[in-house]
Amino acid sequence: MLFDPRRHEPLAGIDWDPAVAAHAIERIALDTEQRFSPDTFWPVHPLDAEGADTGPFFNLYFGAGGVVWALHALQSRRVTGLRRSYGEHLDACMALNRRWLASQGFADIDRASYLMGDTSLLMLRAWLSAGDPRPAQIEDLVVRNLDNPARELMWGSPGTMLAAMFMHEQTGDSRWRDLYATTSRKLWSQLVHSDETRCNYWTQDLYGRRYRSSTACTDLSQRARRSPAAAA
Repeated sequence: MLFDPRRHEPLAGIDWDPAVAAHAIERIALDTEQRFSPDTFWPVHPLDAEGADTGPFFNLYFGAGGVVWALHALQSRRVTGLRRSYGEHLDACMALNRRWLASQGFADIDRASYLMGDTSLLMLRAWLSAGDPRPAQIEDLVVRNLDNPARELMWGSPGTMLAAMFMHEQTGDSRWRDLYATTSRKLWSQLVHSDETRCNYWTQDLYGRRYRSSTACTDLSQRARRSPAAAA
């Protein structure tokens, strides 16, 4: 179910007020900036800690990369101002995230992950640093991830397919459109038909398990097939 009383607060029952919402966002952003450390970035929410792995974390999904993106996205939309730019800290953030991936036993290919690896952090670096040469590194990661056996959004090529789409939207460079279309064709070529279930599915190798799945990459691939620009 969507509402779990153990994890979620009940609705307050107050009327929507844009000014109140804007003030709350500014207060949260200010508090976030005040808690920043150049060594450990931000403290970990207790619900993000898993067993002995209590962080800090540095990826886009539940780590410092996501916080950097959120703060600068709010600033770019003129929702709130920032005291500093966090772009200069992203190299350190990426190095710490690589160290965390290695400590958890992830393979070198997993560094290409959009949500957990280098790809999104390099995209942040390119966004926040005008003239940054690293799009070539992003392109390399998207290509490297084409044959990732985890055919899902977090680790696999559906995630780096999104990265290519976002880079094309930002730059208009045709290489990102081509990489998006290439990833889509690769995913469709990896579908397997089941006579038993009468549908197509992907096999996935993820966290030491191999299983059948039809995940969010289905929608991404179908979008690419319907889009003349992406399929060109």
